Amino acid sequence: MLQPPPCPLPVVLLLIRMTLSSSSASLSQLFWVAVGLIFECKSQLSILKRGSCLVFTMNEEALIDVEAEAGTQAAQFDQLSEDVMEEILSRLPFQSIVSASAVCKRWHTLLQPGTYCRRLAACNFIHRPWFFLVGLNHFLPAKNQAFGYDPEKNQFHPFPAFEMPPYDHGSLTGTHGLLFALTGSGICKLGYTSCLINNSSWKETPPLLYSRRSPIAAMVTDPDSLNHEGAPACQIVVAGGKSLENQLVVEIYDSNVDMWRQCAPLPPEFQFSSSSQWMHSAVFDGKFIAYETHTGCMAWLDLNQGRWSKTSVLRPMNPVYCFLVACGKSLVLAALYRESPCFKLWSVNLATLQCAELGHMPEELFALFDEEDDEKDPLFTCVGGGDFIYIYSDSWHKDYLACACDLSGGMVTWRKLPQLPSPVNRFDKVVCFSSSIMPDSCV
Repeated sequence: MLQPPPCPLPVVLLLIRMTLSSSSASLSQLFWVAVGLIFECKSQLSILKRGSCLVFTMNEEALIDVEAEAGTQAAQFDQLSEDVMEEILSRLPFQSIVSASAVCKRWHTLLQPGTYCRRLAACNFIHRPWFFLVGLNHFLPAKNQAFGYDPEKNQFHPFPAFEMPPYDHGSLTGTHGLLFALTGSGICKLGYTSCLINNSSWKETPPLLYSRRSPIAAMVTDPDSLNHEGAPACQIVVAGGKSLENQLVVEIYDSNVDMWRQCAPLPPEFQFSSSSQWMHSAVFDGKFIAYETHTGCMAWLDLNQGRWSKTSVLRPMNPVYCFLVACGKSLVLAALYRESPCFKLWSVNLATLQCAELGHMPEELFALFDEEDDEKDPLFTCVGGGDFIYIYSDSWHKDYLACACDLSGGMVTWRKLPQLPSPVNRFDKVVCFSSSIMPDSCV
């Protein structure tokens, strides 16, 4: 895994001096990044404003005046080494990285896809995945739309050039890191993408060994193995589905060799519930986990040993339904409860199958998902990764309501996502997924 190099404090202060007199939005972003780096370097630091200057006092001994002198800023900035520049630029939000690459030739060179700076930015991006919503209109494909939510800016971005490739739209499925669809019956291929920047981001695999419909799937990425575009190498695990041949078959696609291989099948307990209608999947700690949404029946495939665990049941306090989500180093169970209606998050110890409560959705946010018919349970679907879990409703009359739970820093905080930018069409099917792969890596 790439590690950020240390950033010398005097260089950071030089950068702050440059940014104070700049009206550029990109340099303003750099200013706050630099302040953050100072706090990483020195724990005791006070900041005072004196006229047009900022005064930094460290350990009550050093006093540094940073003046707003625009005349010498460009020359000072050019003196920064490439290592320091890469460290600073890589910490910008994705949209600012794109803008910064157009500032000058030097920045453009440093921020090209595949460079060290862009690869380091991709590592930082892993903790704050985007949330993507895809809406399909089966009768008027021109009405299809796609949106991406940037948690850094708390803003949805429309993708006006989105087109659904010629796959079976009914098989379109989303999970963390992956949006995929299958071709029709007969020779069954899988089309997938990790982002929606443009149509060229879609990739197609060779035919699967077994034709099926509605399988569960997950993408397994290796952050230590990056291609020339800065995107992690990946494997795609496809399990179960409706098939005339074998409903428990499991296949793994390796993008490095562009080939499918068959591995141990799903346990027999999943014989009648092996489709994505009843199950979903998660990848955690080198394991592909198959989980039944309503019964809590689960088992995992060790991707290194190629063997399945024994099946077990994970349903703390008897919820209506649950979703397993792998978030960084934690496996989280998101569960809806009918008695004392609420939506809770549990941290799961996979070795002991013990659950510890992390928190619950605030009542005012939970009420937004509530159905008008008291006999109907609220409809939630969850995806997530890194530090985020996204909970959403695919209901048009709910305006495709979504919220996010941030698990970073040992805290559990919730936010309602903003409404989709107008105009928003009415869809026959809505599929959502999240991705920790920087969108530009797929261009």
